[in-house]
Amino acid sequence: MVLQDPKDRDTLTGQGFRHACASRVGCVSNYRRPSRYPIAVVEATTEDHIVEAVGLATGMGCRVSVRSGGHRWAAWSFVLDEKTGILEACPSNSGPMTNKLLAVYGRIFPGGHCPDVALGGFRLQGGIGWNYKITPTYEESTEIFAVASYPTGLSDIHATVPSVTFKNSGEEALAALQPAEDTAPPSFAQKWFCRETSLAKEYDDQHAANPRSRRYCVDNCYVRNDVRNDVRNDADIMSVPEDAFTSLISRKSFSLCAEAGKMQGMPLSMQTDQYFATYSIWEGEDDDAKCRNWVANIFRGEQGKKLRRIRKDWDAHGRIAGYLDVGDKSGAEGLANVCEWESE
Repeated sequence: MVLQDPKDRDTLTGQGFRHACASRVGCVSNYRRPSRYPIAVVEATTEDHIVEAVGLATGMGCRVSVRSGGHRWAAWSFVLDEKTGILEACPSNSGPMTNKLLAVYGRIFPGGHCPDVALGGFRLQGGIGWNYKITPTYEESTEIFAVASYPTGLSDIHATVPSVTFKNSGEEALAALQPAEDTAPPSFAQKWFCRETSLAKEYDDQHAANPRSRRYCVDNCYVRNDVRNDVRNDADIMSVPEDAFTSLISRKSFSLCAEAGKMQGMPLSMQTDQYFATYSIWEGEDDDAKCRNWVANIFRGEQGKKLRRIRKDWDAHGRIAGYLDVGDKSGAEGLANVCEWESE
């Protein structure tokens, strides 16, 4: 454990400073990083360490933030009960590492799409992962979504409709994807059909689209099919986020949309029929305001009530830190989790 003087919360020095820097942002992909530094960094290797760390924080009147994003190639606490199919794994295990080990048993865990998403964050903060974007009217094991981006080799924004199916044979995959092929628009810039892939390659593609060395501003919105006149009518989702798909702020940015299934028991407040998201991605700090404002002009919404209620039920004193504002003025209540531009 690295501990600093509680009276000097803004500075760490020497080896302690370097260690805190690595632990503070080492698993954070977004290069837009806060200037806050922790009072202490605890690298727990046993359950007793966790209990002692929380006890120390309670005695010091401090809050605790749990990190689970790092790679743990030693596969700590990885146990699969082949009879029940229940997996026990350390929350810091990443999706690629978990699925590499599960492949030995012919199994898969549909964790987060991005390879640096660890199981702890995936299970506790939303759970939108592989095979989630399921189209109810299409084959049940196939992901279908639309992405607006600047494809490699093309100068303009294009819409891509990837369809990824999870099957046991090429024949089953062909049968699943054939309806999409038969109904594809006649005009296209690039096209392929039933191209074999693997989860490892899909992780690589996700990593290429979401590199760790960039700055991000991301938001998303869920849309009901009855958005017009309160009548259920298969609303055209593209009429809602049109600007997000036609005016990307940079060549690295992208937006996506899909039909969305509803999940039970997860603190994901935005669960409706369809959703879209936009990822504003750029390189330099000089573009922060421009890229953040672009996202702010597109999204509005109410979020977080269920998440806050769950947190209060399980952590009445607010010992575990959630989203923090400047100086942590919200304290144990946590942020209202509304869009930042709505509170300005």
